[in-house]
Amino acid sequence: HTGQELKATTLRAITHPDDVDLDAPSFERLLAGDLPSYQIEKRYLHAWGHHVWVLITKSLVRDEGRSPLYLVTQVQDISERKEMARRLEYVVDHDFLTGLVNRRHFEQELSKETERAGRYGTPGAVLMIDLDCFKRLNDTQGHLRGDLLLQGVAAALLQALRRVDVAGRYGGD
Repeated sequence: HTGQELKATTLRAITHPDDVDLDAPSFERLLAGDLPSYQIEKRYLHAWGHHVWVLITKSLVRDEGRSPLYLVTQVQDISERKEMARRLEYVVDHDFLTGLVNRRHFEQELSKETERAGRYGTPGAVLMIDLDCFKRLNDTQGHLRGDLLLQGVAAALLQALRRVDVAGRYGGD
């Protein structure tokens, strides 16, 4: 936003709808004198329509009688850090070759679903797919050909699944 645009609006108006009152409890505690300052992460709407993650630090300057004089707010763009954290989380949970969830994440999902099915008495299913002669393909055609086959199978699985289903790469093939 330009300086002129910012002067003509309020922080509330450019705050992401889900984050509008996110720091209200901390701000109340700051005004009451229970906190000297606080930090919070929230999103603001960029002039181009996407959101920008920021770290906000707010402090209240008081006079000798503890009456508020000034509110000091520092806003730091942390979008790049948030994006890196999102990517790292994806890498930790997904197989780099196929994009499917990895064994660790699959086992977590399976445990969660088994617990849910037991609690509510609902059925579930696990389907294990083994690619016959995959080792022979890798040995005779090369690992690149095997990787392409795995990527194709993964893409077909992801396209066929519902949003609530989970497809994972549990082993080599």
